[in-house]
Amino acid sequence: VIPPVPFAEVNNSLCHSCGACLEACKFDAFTEIQHPIGNIHESLTSKGNKLSEGRLKIGSAMQTILIRELKKQNKENEQEQSLHIYDAPPGTSCPVVETVSDSDYIILVTEPTPFGLYDLKLSIEMLREVKLPFGIIINKAGMGNREVYDFIADQNIELLGEIPFNREYASMYAKGEILNNIPEKIEKEYQKIIDILLKKMEIK
Repeated sequence: VIPPVPFAEVNNSLCHSCGACLEACKFDAFTEIQHPIGNIHESLTSKGNKLSEGRLKIGSAMQTILIRELKKQNKENEQEQSLHIYDAPPGTSCPVVETVSDSDYIILVTEPTPFGLYDLKLSIEMLREVKLPFGIIINKAGMGNREVYDFIADQNIELLGEIPFNREYASMYAKGEILNNIPEKIEKEYQKIIDILLKKMEIK
């Protein structure tokens, strides 16, 4: 608060619910109120697995709080040998860090293009900073260039698998039918990746 200013406004859009203002104000001038920022929806897949989805209120910038609450609810309902798979947005923003913060293993998905390599390097730098183990899957393999492969080899990073580029399959993905009529070559690669990850779980 600037001393000459007689009135200080609290901007809800800048509040991150950290509670620092409550601790700092010795006059108890602040009162917290509930303010909805989104919802958590749960459903079951065709195989009976639970799918939890955080839906942020349009215009809200509180992704991290929503992600934290979703993970909290999952842990409270956790059963023995439960496996939680979190899908994080791309990049190295706060929501990404919150999503991966307490994960056992991170799967980075990239593509063999200069843009893909640039984002991959940023993600790897972040994961090494927080000391989390990770491996890489290359999507749209067969297009672009070899720079991503050279980088992975040079950095001695584990390549979990490659998903070949297939225009027809990409069209099915756009229609929300990614698990229907999977091309044989891609299905084999999916199974290879699953087998590698299952072995890692056994080792753990």
